[in-house]
Amino acid sequence: MIDTPNSFGLGPIRKPAIQLGAQTNAWPIDPANFDSFLGVLKQIRSTGYTGFETGYFNLTPHADRANEVRKRIADTGLTFFALHLAIPFAKCDPETLLPPESLYRPTAELALAVGAQHLVLSGAPAKSADKVRQKVAGLVRAAEFGSSLGLPVLYHNHDWEFTSQLHEIDSLFDETNSTPVRFLLDIGHAFHAGGNVLAFTSAWLERIAAFHMRDYSNGKQVSLGQGSFPLASFAALLRSRGWDGWVLNEEDSDGKEKLGLVVIDPAYRALEAAFSKGISR
Repeated sequence: MIDTPNSFGLGPIRKPAIQLGAQTNAWPIDPANFDSFLGVLKQIRSTGYTGFETGYFNLTPHADRANEVRKRIADTGLTFFALHLAIPFAKCDPETLLPPESLYRPTAELALAVGAQHLVLSGAPAKSADKVRQKVAGLVRAAEFGSSLGLPVLYHNHDWEFTSQLHEIDSLFDETNSTPVRFLLDIGHAFHAGGNVLAFTSAWLERIAAFHMRDYSNGKQVSLGQGSFPLASFAALLRSRGWDGWVLNEEDSDGKEKLGLVVIDPAYRALEAAFSKGISR
């Protein structure tokens, strides 16, 4: 929690703090070996992060023992922020460009069973205005299903929503404004795509439950804090607005060996320095 001055002279106001987490895809994980997954969570915890997000494929092999999985995850002391459902474009529903309902429904149920707080969906790029509308409609249906279970559904973007000639990212936000849809905004992808990340964040912050953080130097991904992403200004913006969601470091390999703590640890130090007293521990 953050103490902020109270203009009425009644003592400090307690405001929620930003929480720092990590995506697990910086590590090589054997989905068939649950201990491999747990080992990664222990490394995340040892670094200082308080939560995590992971791909659905890491836990689907263990769905038949969900209660045990949930307990062992809880024993790490980490908050399970989200299970992320992302699949190859060719396997997306051709109408909605999202994971098909036959996949996201059981994945949502798995997410609940293993203790995840959110389900995250990624989709394929839309090639026409009609496809954008169909994607919006499909995303709303998915979010409404999640709401019926008590599981918020978040949409996760890539570069292409920001480079789309159809202004896809604006449509996804605009046209879901009065629905249960919320966003895990990959602000690193947005930055890489040339988006004005501070202006976009400021405009839509109330719709954003979490951010994915990544950094780039000369077009190549580098560990967070080592590139040109405006991390200090971004952190100052979130703090100034009293935002209380999750900031999740995502270190992709860009085709290289997955380096785990080699990239995750310095990224945490950069986040900790940028957010300073604004983070929850």
